[in-house]
Amino acid sequence: MTPPGRALAILVLAAMMAVLACRGEGQDGVRYHSRGVLRNIAHPDGQRVLLIHHEPIPDFVSRDGRKKGMASMAMPFGVAPEVSLDGMKLDDKIEFTFIVDWERYPTSLVTDVKELPPGTPLQTSPP
Repeated sequence: MTPPGRALAILVLAAMMAVLACRGEGQDGVRYHSRGVLRNIAHPDGQRVLLIHHEPIPDFVSRDGRKKGMASMAMPFGVAPEVSLDGMKLDDKIEFTFIVDWERYPTSLVTDVKELPPGTPLQTSPP
């Protein structure tokens, strides 16, 4: 496995472990909207995790309550039970809504996702 492939596998494994440790499925928290590229779909123990390389999120608020923004990056997201992933596949361009709740694990939970047309330009840094 190549170093970038190994790093991706480690990131996905960490996300799977985070989802398995999930306690509580409340949807309180701060809601964000973003777009990105779907890099992986995992189903550890029946839980769903998406690895999404998302665009910058300029209004992102950190754990300490400060608006710091977030650069474009690939990161794991839990997926709410009611969200359909039917037809989603790797490298799809997507638009999604997620909630960040610093008291829940996983911290970031996708609550809505839809596929974008393949030619949609995105502001993502290289994976």
